[in-house]
Amino acid sequence: MKKIIFASAILLSTIAATAQRRTTTTTSTRTTSSSMSTQTSTGLANTVLLYGNLGFSSTKEANETKVSSFDFNPGIGYQFNDNWAAGLAVRVGLDKTDPKGDDNETKSNDFELGPFVRYTQPLSNIFNVFGQLDLGFKASKVDPPGDNNEVKSSGFYGQIAPAIQVNVKNWFALNFGFGGLRFDSDKVEDADNAKTSIKFDFGQQVNIGISKNF
Repeated sequence: MKKIIFASAILLSTIAATAQRRTTTTTSTRTTSSSMSTQTSTGLANTVLLYGNLGFSSTKEANETKVSSFDFNPGIGYQFNDNWAAGLAVRVGLDKTDPKGDDNETKSNDFELGPFVRYTQPLSNIFNVFGQLDLGFKASKVDPPGDNNEVKSSGFYGQIAPAIQVNVKNWFALNFGFGGLRFDSDKVEDADNAKTSIKFDFGQQVNIGISKNF
């Protein structure tokens, strides 16, 4: 785990140094032909990025089992220029499964913490597209029904996902995600081996969040 966190720190440092060395040319003019081409600029360079996603769902399955979940994913970072930003993200998730007619309720909670790197490509003064890479540590706890002992696990994750950003006003924006690619490695407490999984769900879900640059 220490190797993963150390590698993430090196990645952030490298990208930050590269972003600071980059220079952009915003306008080029040809006086002979009286034509002008302008590179779209967001004006977000050297600002603080704050974003968050909040989700809640409640469903009832065929056997009338109720499944509810809550998810909160805030992040804060530094916008180096129009394109690159990096920072720290947190995710807290709560889930509950409640079968009808008995007390066999199962509760679980998840926690994730790690750095992120975001690359944004401006399309216009209103629309941007961006891709975000997240890496970090994760932990979870499942409280099974009855007198069964709780199950704890920990591990790490990595994910990359694209999104569309709609600028509303004064650098306040709505973000629309459509899934992506995710890798998870989880090791149950006292278990010998970790369990790994890869999930690709691009186009299979829609996430809505907000962001603000200060």
